[in-house]
Amino acid sequence: MHKLPITIRGYHLDGYGHVNNARYLEFMEEGRWSLFQEFVDLRQLDQAGEAYVVVNINIDYRRAASMHDELVLLTQVSAYNRRHISVAQQMVFKDSGKEVIRAEVTLALMSTSTGRSMVIEGAVAELLDKMIATNEHSVTADNS
Repeated sequence: MHKLPITIRGYHLDGYGHVNNARYLEFMEEGRWSLFQEFVDLRQLDQAGEAYVVVNINIDYRRAASMHDELVLLTQVSAYNRRHISVAQQMVFKDSGKEVIRAEVTLALMSTSTGRSMVIEGAVAELLDKMIATNEHSVTADNS
């Protein structure tokens, strides 16, 4: 499981003084990039004409975060099949572990030359197996 610390800054906030819902999408994207950088040579992937692209996101907003809150974004590849990769993401308060958001993100492997999805097999499947095997435990926190 990949852990990314995030400190909430003023520019993350909306007019109500808490993190704007769209900012969580940016945090989650940073977490996915950071996770994949640990396992994938992204330049080599680009040169091969391949990219991991988001095809679906489902987010549950559980608690509001505000200025100076210290959070941790947890990201892990949870499953895959021949066409899709499931990435579980969760953001929690650093000190209490209480959940801020929980999300399931679906990715596809895409050919950058055709813009079409590719079958997940061979070296890509082996890489995803390795990523799943490194998950220390499932993404969970105190949901109360």
